[in-house]
Amino acid sequence: MKSRFIFFVLFCLVSSFIFAQSPDIRGTYRGFQQSIGDPNDFGSAILNINFVEPPDPEFSGVLTLGRSTFRVSGKVDGSGNLKGKGTGPDGTVAFIGKWMDETEGAALAFITLKLVSTAGISSQLNSQFLRNFDDTLEPESMEGTWTGIASSVLAAGNGNLCLQISQDHDPVTGKLKTAIQGTEIVNGTTRSALNFNFVGTIDQRGHFLIIESGLAVRGLIGGVEPPDPEFPATYSLNFGDGSVDIGSFHINQTPPGPCSQ
Repeated sequence: MKSRFIFFVLFCLVSSFIFAQSPDIRGTYRGFQQSIGDPNDFGSAILNINFVEPPDPEFSGVLTLGRSTFRVSGKVDGSGNLKGKGTGPDGTVAFIGKWMDETEGAALAFITLKLVSTAGISSQLNSQFLRNFDDTLEPESMEGTWTGIASSVLAAGNGNLCLQISQDHDPVTGKLKTAIQGTEIVNGTTRSALNFNFVGTIDQRGHFLIIESGLAVRGLIGGVEPPDPEFPATYSLNFGDGSVDIGSFHINQTPPGPCSQ
């Protein structure tokens, strides 16, 4: 009976180790950061995680927020919960967040940051990061101008949108890479126009994932290109006043040209 109990304990320990194994979060993540105190204060962000060996939960890397750079270290558990801290010439940073696998190398991370400057001034930021799909996938092309209609679920209304998209190319072979980026304008001819900068990634099946940032608003969108009526692209927006909007949209590629302002 005693031997069976010991075996059961060992089995539980081994099983918990296997299922709690930390994910491989290495790579470069492009993204955006936005002040919690002043949502109109936003900018670019880059997170490079260059050391983590699963199942070891510890990692290190470099976090860049605008012009400020921090060397960071932290831990991630088997559910993708991460936390850490870092230091840089402009002060210190502490962070906590959630990492999510999006398959084929892509991943999202939503992180809350607390900064303390060398002068002792503290601030808090929300940030979102995206790791691209694997570049060996030979992705679809999404370069160009795309226009369409967005349908809000919560606001029960429609809006026009236009995206200007550029896509990375291999500097030697010229082949397309999975990274995309650009600008988006929603309801560009109205007073309620929303302007975004975005970064994204697209795979070999045309599935794309985009994170975006604008004045007092952050967004996440995803879909498939070419558009599939059975599976419309979806979006979610988080505004600085705490309100949210979710919905779907359809876009089609149009002749090259600037989006309406």
